[in-house]
Amino acid sequence: MNEIIPYYHKLEQLHEVANMLPQHKNWTQIAKIIDEMVLKAMHTTEASASLIERAQNQINELN
Repeated sequence: MNEIIPYYHKLEQLHEVANMLPQHKNWTQIAKIIDEMVLKAMHTTEASASLIERAQNQINELN
């Protein structure tokens, strides 16, 4: 199994510390902002701190 899924042997360890996703009514909007931030991080040289700050500001504006 580890040949097919290299991280398989770590799944139990990961599940021990896993948390549920936040149960916010606007979680869909928050997830979209996070997804957009990750895509920007993959396709730009802009500093991660700047991308994170902008995404956090967008999330704060939702509330």
